[in-house]
Amino acid sequence: MTPYTLPKALLFDLDGTLVDTAPDLAEATNRLREHHGMERLPYPVIRAQVSNGGSALVTLALDLASDHPQHAGARQYLLDRYAEVVADNSRVYPGLADLIARWEAETRGWGSSPTSPGPMRNR
Repeated sequence: MTPYTLPKALLFDLDGTLVDTAPDLAEATNRLREHHGMERLPYPVIRAQVSNGGSALVTLALDLASDHPQHAGARQYLLDRYAEVVADNSRVYPGLADLIARWEAETRGWGSSPTSPGPMRNR
């Protein structure tokens, strides 16, 4: 068996790729509905739309098309609620925590390269 060799670089989008943020996006979506006097939607219904973005969640939650005059304000409300709960139930996807630990154990950095001026997370 050949030992697994880590790559020299990893590129990914944190939200929805490394971290499952759907539970917190679902909570924000339901808070938007409650704000409008509506009942909460079941998690699986919201989960199915999470990867389509905030506008899709507003359309799901309030049945407002993206060109509706109230859509932008509702989307901002959703994003504000998401900011409040973003780390409550989000979790690193199974198996990725081990990969991250191996990455760090081999003294690989985050967001920098020999040609970059410093960590990208600070940019």
